[in-house]
Amino acid sequence: MSINWDDFYFKFEEKFRGPSDEIKKRLSFYKPFLEVFLSYKPKDELKALDIGCGRGEFLEFYKELGFEATGVESNKILVELCKNKGFQVFHEDALTFLKKQEDSAFTVISLIHVAEHLEFKYFVELFFHIHRTLQPAGLFIIEFPNAENFSLGSFNFWLDPTHLRPLHPEFVCFTGEYLGFKRHKTFHTLGISHKSPATLRDVLFGLSLDIGIIFQKDGPSEELARFDNLFQKENLPTTYDLATNFDEGLNSQFHQINHQFHQINHQLGLFASEINQIKNSLQSLEGQLLALIKSKPWRFYQFLGRQKRKLTKDLPHILTFKLKEFLRKRPFLYHLAKKLYFRFFSNRGSGLNISPSGKKPLTQKEEKLYKLLKSYLSQED
Repeated sequence: MSINWDDFYFKFEEKFRGPSDEIKKRLSFYKPFLEVFLSYKPKDELKALDIGCGRGEFLEFYKELGFEATGVESNKILVELCKNKGFQVFHEDALTFLKKQEDSAFTVISLIHVAEHLEFKYFVELFFHIHRTLQPAGLFIIEFPNAENFSLGSFNFWLDPTHLRPLHPEFVCFTGEYLGFKRHKTFHTLGISHKSPATLRDVLFGLSLDIGIIFQKDGPSEELARFDNLFQKENLPTTYDLATNFDEGLNSQFHQINHQFHQINHQLGLFASEINQIKNSLQSLEGQLLALIKSKPWRFYQFLGRQKRKLTKDLPHILTFKLKEFLRKRPFLYHLAKKLYFRFFSNRGSGLNISPSGKKPLTQKEEKLYKLLKSYLSQED
C-alpha cells in the first residue's frame, strides 16, 4: 500500500484553503481590471489562463465575467474536479504547458498562491513565458502570502509543507520589470486592520495576509490608457508604518497620562494646603481649650459641677432626715401622716400612680413625697 499524494494534498487544501465561496469573494478584488477588457475587446479574444487552478474558483470567476477560461493543474484529483464542473483543464506541468503556447495567446494569466511552491529558476522562467504568451496590454495576476505579516511570515506560512520560501514583493516586481512588463501595481488583497492609534495586535497581525501584484504588458497606448486610473500608485501600509503609528499612540497616551498626573499632583497640593490650614486651626483650638481649662472660671465651673453632683446624690437623705426631725417634734402630724398612709396607700400594690380617689394620677412631685413618707414610716415601724 502506498500513499496517494494527490488525495493527501486535496484533503489538505479542503481543510485549510477555506470555502470556495470565500475564495471567490477574495478574487473579486481583481474584477475592475478584468472588466476593462470587456469594454473594448471582442468576446472571442477574451482568453484567460489560471496556472495551478486548484478547485477552479478563478476559472468560475473568469467564466462569469465572459472569458474563455483554461486551467493547468498538477493534481489529478483537482483536474477531474474542475473538468466535472465543465472547465478545460490540463493535467500538466505549468512551464511545459506554457512553452507549447503561441505568443500573445491569452488576455490574462493568473498565478494564485503557486509561486511560493516554486524553485527560483523555475519561477523566473515561468514568469518569462507568461510575459511571452500574454496579448499586448494583457495582465498577469500573481498572489502569494504576505511574509511581512509577523504571524504569517514566522509561523502560518509553514503550515503547508510544500511551501519552499516566502516571496518578497520587491523581488517579484523586479522580476517583472526585468522581463519587460510595462507597469505593475501591488495590493493588500485581504485589506488591513489599520486603526489609529494602532495596537500591538495590529503591528503583529494587522497587515494583509496576502499580497497581490498585477503586471501589465506593453501595448497600444490607447489600450493602456484605459487602465491608467487603476494603476495609480498607492502607499501601502507596512509593518514599520504600523509600528510608528503604535509608538505615536503610546506617546500620545503617555502625554495624556502625564498631563493627568500633573493635574492630580496639583489637586494633591491643594488638598495638602487645606489639610495644613485645618491642622493649624486644630492647634489653635487646642491652645484655646488648654487656656480655658487652666482658667479660674473653668475651675470654678468644675467646682460647681462637683457640688451639684454631691448635692443631687445626698438630697434624698437630707430631706428624709429633715422630715423625720420635723415630724418627731410634732406628734400630731406624725400620727396623721401615718393614718393617711395606711388609709390610702396600703394594700394597693405599687399604688404610686393612683390617687386616693382613683380618678387622677399622682404628679411627679407627689410621687416623690409619697416615697419619702413611705421610707420614713417604714423606718419608724
